[in-house]
Amino acid sequence: MPAFLVSQLKAWYGDDATRSNSFAYDYLPKIIGDHSHIPMFVEMNKGNTEGFFAMGRTPPSAGRTRRFSGKRWQS
Repeated sequence: MPAFLVSQLKAWYGDDATRSNSFAYDYLPKIIGDHSHIPMFVEMNKGNTEGFFAMGRTPPSAGRTRRFSGKRWQS
């Protein structure tokens, strides 16, 4: 694993990845704190977040669930 990581960092950062700077490992983003959706939106509201990418898709059953829920609430 260490050899793969060094190889990957060298591929990403080229000549900037050297032994003296730990092969640019510190350039990688680190997960610190709670990054679930609600805390992220709270931080955005406070102005502490510079950007946000929302990726994913609706689960296949979501449409079916909405249809069944709608029928249940109509009666």
